[in-house]
Amino acid sequence: ELEAKLNELASNILFVSNSDRFYTKYESQLDEIADLMKENNHLKFEIQGHTDDVGPYEANLQLSLKRVNKVLNYLVSQGVNQFNLTVEGFGETKPIATNKTSEGRAKNRRVEIKI
Repeated sequence: ELEAKLNELASNILFVSNSDRFYTKYESQLDEIADLMKENNHLKFEIQGHTDDVGPYEANLQLSLKRVNKVLNYLVSQGVNQFNLTVEGFGETKPIATNKTSEGRAKNRRVEIKI
């Protein structure tokens, strides 16, 4: 149930194409994620990063790592214990939508959280 709530919030945090930048309007979702993680500080969380398939494979893999590290740094700045967090970047290997449309590509530029 907690993982589902975290991913519901995280799925709304979309990234600018070819960037690790998320818009400040998504900080409220990140703040809610941070609060849930702090309330459940006995758990360990893995932050997973994903990209669309635009650009070279290796660049997308590196971009996914930059994105999760950006999220990790934000969560730590909000008081989440950094020792409860790990990160993994998957690049373009696990799309949840088509990469043939701009809407699909936007959905693929995402973060997921696993407990």
